[in-house]
Amino acid sequence: MKKRFLVASIILGLMLASLPFLAACAKQTPAPAPAPAPAPAPKPAPAPAPAPKAEKVVLKAVSDGLELGSMRGFKLLMDKINELGKGNLVINYVGGPEAIPRAEQPGAVKKGIVDIAVIPISTYRAEIPEGSAIEISHITWAQERQTGFLELFRQLHKERMGLYLLGGSNKGGSFIIGLNKMVSKPQDLAGLKLRTGALLIPLYKALGVSGVTTTAAEQYEAIERGVIDGWGYIASMAIDQGLHEVTKYWIDHFIYGGGSVQILINLDKWNKLPKEYQDIFEKVQAETEPVIEAWWKTSHQQAFETFKAKGMKPIKFSDADAKWLTDLSLKVQWDEMGKTVKPDILAKLKEMLKK
Repeated sequence: MKKRFLVASIILGLMLASLPFLAACAKQTPAPAPAPAPAPAPKPAPAPAPAPKAEKVVLKAVSDGLELGSMRGFKLLMDKINELGKGNLVINYVGGPEAIPRAEQPGAVKKGIVDIAVIPISTYRAEIPEGSAIEISHITWAQERQTGFLELFRQLHKERMGLYLLGGSNKGGSFIIGLNKMVSKPQDLAGLKLRTGALLIPLYKALGVSGVTTTAAEQYEAIERGVIDGWGYIASMAIDQGLHEVTKYWIDHFIYGGGSVQILINLDKWNKLPKEYQDIFEKVQAETEPVIEAWWKTSHQQAFETFKAKGMKPIKFSDADAKWLTDLSLKVQWDEMGKTVKPDILAKLKEMLKK
């Protein structure tokens, strides 16, 4: 009995002694972490803002007459811009001299009566006498851009007229001389009476030619009746006037080769155009230029074939005489410009047009 009591006492003592140890172990065992709360559902992304509506711009334009060959570049430009503009950028052609007389068009675009005028630079030569360099230029439009020639004229138009010069509408419409008297060299032209335009007057004087100014209606009869001996004209325009019907010869050497007709935009209007619209104008103008240069080359060849079909005969000078005529035609224009153009600008222009 005593033995059983002793064993029970030992067991009870061991259990009491182990209680602190068991309690400590129970404290060290961490409670399991609570389950994470479910993530909130993502909010839907806001709907994109509607694209801003393209600004609609309508530009009113006038010209020297859209039917003229010299306006071909502008017509291509206008059609392409109206296509690309998709109704938001529009050139609205108002008309030619019947809408605003040619002499008044530079002032009209400057005042904002219209936004664009497409006219020969001779119309405003008093403001920009350097413009003759554009008319006698023998390099391409692309070369004029590369040399800074175009940028110089853009600056002159901005400073003196408040206009933005986009570029030209024609280039390569060179002059030729039609005659009813045979000549064998340029010097033989002395003493003849030829229909003239403003650009040819200095050359005629240097050659001893009497320049005669006539209206389009008068010149056909004047040549037919022998009142004048011939004409200086762009070949295709001579055909338009029917002059090949009453002319026997043409001198098969071009005189000058630039482009007279310029595309002018009101400067304030241009500056307010969105850049994307300005870029369209510049891109289309640059793309149109080589098309027009190629067209004029084809036009000349077609005109010469028409001349031959009407019985006209070409006069070919020797290489030396042809060079003499070309050199003289350029010299008289530079001399003429030298009377009113600052020497530093004149020197720049000569350098830019070197080929």
